[in-house]
Amino acid sequence: MKSSWTEIMSSALLGTDKRPLNIHVLPEDIRSELLAMGQDTAESTLLKAAAIHHFYNRSGTLPDKLENTGYRQITESKSFIDNPTINVFLRITETGYYEKEYLLRLWLDKVIGQNKIAAPNIILPIINLGIGFSKNTRKKIMAVLGERAKAIPSAQA
Repeated sequence: MKSSWTEIMSSALLGTDKRPLNIHVLPEDIRSELLAMGQDTAESTLLKAAAIHHFYNRSGTLPDKLENTGYRQITESKSFIDNPTINVFLRITETGYYEKEYLLRLWLDKVIGQNKIAAPNIILPIINLGIGFSKNTRKKIMAVLGERAKAIPSAQA
């Protein structure tokens, strides 16, 4: 089996023009599957042989274990804002450009003063609204997002 993979690799490294793939070196199962698929060009034969060989070697083995080390359960220590406060935020998003940042800062100060955080359904609108605003406003936005803000790498920059 090792010599068949070496044959595929050497043909790939040298190029199929200089060294075409010798399919007779491949195991019978791979060779029969390759012949059943058809052989168009030397390059496509090489690619098909490499793919079949890879999956042939992987068959019967367990898949690699996927580990996600970046995820952790986020628990919030503060309570979420209420619906009337959310409605005020939604009204702010409909105002003119020049009033938006001022009104948003007032709203953010109110939420921070109440020691609450933004509800999950308005997190993205708050972040999107804060794009292009002053650094002070963006810091306040991060404060009302709570612990979830720490999970957003680009927002901390």
